[in-house]
Amino acid sequence: MTQTHKEEMKKSIFSIIAMVFISFVFMHDQLDVYAADAAISFKESQYIVDEGDEIEIQVNINADGNIGYYEVKLRYDNTRMTYVSGAEEEKDGILTLKGTGWGKEVDYEHLKFKAVSGGNAGIAVQEAHIYSNDGDMASYSVSAKPTAAVSINGDDHGENSFFDQLLEEESVNETQNTYGIKTDKPVVGCINKDGENYYILDITDYEPQISLWNYTPVTGSYMKKNITYISDKDCNVNVLLIMDADGNQSMIAYNTETSQYYAVHELQEQGSTYYVMSVLACKDIPNQMTEEEISSNTVCYAIGKDGSGGYYRYTKNGKLENWENGNTKSESAGISRRTVLNIIWIILILLLIIDIYLYKKNKYGSYSIKQYWFVIRELTGREIKRKYARSLYYLADV
Repeated sequence: MTQTHKEEMKKSIFSIIAMVFISFVFMHDQLDVYAADAAISFKESQYIVDEGDEIEIQVNINADGNIGYYEVKLRYDNTRMTYVSGAEEEKDGILTLKGTGWGKEVDYEHLKFKAVSGGNAGIAVQEAHIYSNDGDMASYSVSAKPTAAVSINGDDHGENSFFDQLLEEESVNETQNTYGIKTDKPVVGCINKDGENYYILDITDYEPQISLWNYTPVTGSYMKKNITYISDKDCNVNVLLIMDADGNQSMIAYNTETSQYYAVHELQEQGSTYYVMSVLACKDIPNQMTEEEISSNTVCYAIGKDGSGGYYRYTKNGKLENWENGNTKSESAGISRRTVLNIIWIILILLLIIDIYLYKKNKYGSYSIKQYWFVIRELTGREIKRKYARSLYYLADV
């Protein structure tokens, strides 16, 4: 390679480097334009007027570069203020400022309102879209959304203050962004059952909209969030208030140890209301309760209207009976089933002894034996059906 060729190659390399550098600088300048900021501000942070007065609010829009098309929406308290003039559009408490700017600022000096009620009113930036007037129509970044308070002296005919309304709206938007449902209810979680979403509601500062027992509120953790559960007098279960997409509320039991959900059913029994769920939802299950009773849903946990909870068996004949240490005791019965069964067996043994004695005497023969076994079959079969009746009230897990 000759010296001339080497010199030309060096020039080519330097030219390429210079072009890359110039391109980088150009791109950097372009990025600065796209990343430029714009801001919206109110001339005053607070306005103080009397009821019946006219209010004039000033708004300033400014940007790092020249402003092209802009559209800014302002929300104001239309329960305490009525709009008079100054904006391009107004609808349902929302003002729209829009147009085309030429410099770096756009001013609205005379947004006029009339104070119609005392109280804490205000105005706030809801959303803003501001573009440059360059050929690329780059969008400016608007991060801050300022507010201005309007304190009106006089009788307050409104409900929540303007800033309380903003907080509620922010909460609704956050819920919608997180869980996909627009509601002002305190949603803290979501579960899916059979393809339908159910939303968990925290009752810490919320009153359920359905009929409940005289419940005990219990503070606990759900999905790493502190919430309030619905419980019975003994605090043996944690029950969650849930809501479907249509706003219908119901309940579901939640075992914090196993993270499993269990349906809660409302049951009418002899004029009384019970709330029935699986014993697997309970914090403490009696040691005497068998695995068969638990897994077959023969035994359930039920809570009365007074908040008292207990273990019951729901039988085929439609009666809800107390469960005690492996036995079923009817709420209306004075003698336990085991006692009745023991008496039956004693009678049968006595009959057997008498029958054997008479058989040996050849006074009754085979007919008496058949009659004896018929009595055994009828009595024991009837008692076994009554004692071990399986539940017709299926308690389904979620």
